[in-house]
Amino acid sequence: MPSFFSKVFGRKKDKRASSPSRGRASDGSLLDGKFEAVSPVNTRIDEFPENALGANGREKVLASGLSRAKSQRSQSFPNPKREENLPQLSLTLPPPKDDTQTSPLGVVFEAGPDVQILTDDAIGSRLLTPSETLILVRICSQAIIARGLFLAFILRVNSNHGSDRLPGLETLGLMHPHWYSSSPDVQRRLISLFIHSLNPNNAITILPPSLSSSSSLFESEINYTRSTHDVAAVLRWGLRHLELNGAKFGKDQLWYKTFSEAERSSEYLAGSYSTDLTPLIPPEHLELLNVILDLFSSLAAHAERNGTSASKLTRAFGFWLLAAPRIGRDDDDWPKFYARWQDNGRILEHLFLARIR
Repeated sequence: MPSFFSKVFGRKKDKRASSPSRGRASDGSLLDGKFEAVSPVNTRIDEFPENALGANGREKVLASGLSRAKSQRSQSFPNPKREENLPQLSLTLPPPKDDTQTSPLGVVFEAGPDVQILTDDAIGSRLLTPSETLILVRICSQAIIARGLFLAFILRVNSNHGSDRLPGLETLGLMHPHWYSSSPDVQRRLISLFIHSLNPNNAITILPPSLSSSSSLFESEINYTRSTHDVAAVLRWGLRHLELNGAKFGKDQLWYKTFSEAERSSEYLAGSYSTDLTPLIPPEHLELLNVILDLFSSLAAHAERNGTSASKLTRAFGFWLLAAPRIGRDDDDWPKFYARWQDNGRILEHLFLARIR
């Protein structure tokens, strides 16, 4: 045992031998036994060649005299460049079949529709009927309200949980034009998709036959649009491009005067909107008015957060909804146009208050 420890740990060093002034030959007893002898390298630094890089820029490795250790285990590595005759797949696809009932490839991979984006002139000159505007306003209103309900549900379940979607009815500046988070390209794509969906011959039918309809694809795109401001911008576009049936909103030119006098004579009863106003307006105009006033009521309930009051909404959209015709006479100037704008805004505000009452 003492001989074993002496070989492993060595003998105690002599103080005179530990002095740096006196040199001492290295004891090779520790390398005896199972340790392998390694010969020192006899290559000096000045013996390296001056040009250590070859012509191709690769460094030459000097491996002479580095190690003479005996190797007890040898490993054989396979050649990574082994060539094998691997089978080749044929990517030749069959030609498309002349079958109009088959679904396109975009349905299989759930890809977005390839919408033909209309130009600004085509979008600007497109007018909507009251029924077409009603479809647009309903889809956009449901999308805005649904986003608010979705966020309220998330916050109710977990107060620390966030949502990638912007809040719906509580979105700041929802009805303000040219908001910073809105995208004109997204709005142009949504409007183009809606215009295409109005014509059944030009409608994009990438959905299965059971789900395809005139507005299902547009509704799906509206629901998955990231910014609520883009949805509100499409709704405002529909109201600005509304073309009423005939040259008046009511059945005659004096519909509002008749309603205001009947409401005043009945001492502003709660049901004057239904009893006095409904017979004076055509059904398609009345249905569109009810949908718009319902949306304004929902937005006004969150006016502290979205910064849009009912008075602002009615004053802003009264002219686009009630004015007929919108273009005045040749002698129409700015004061006359502003007077018509203000009068229609006050009329819509009165109708809004009468519906609430």
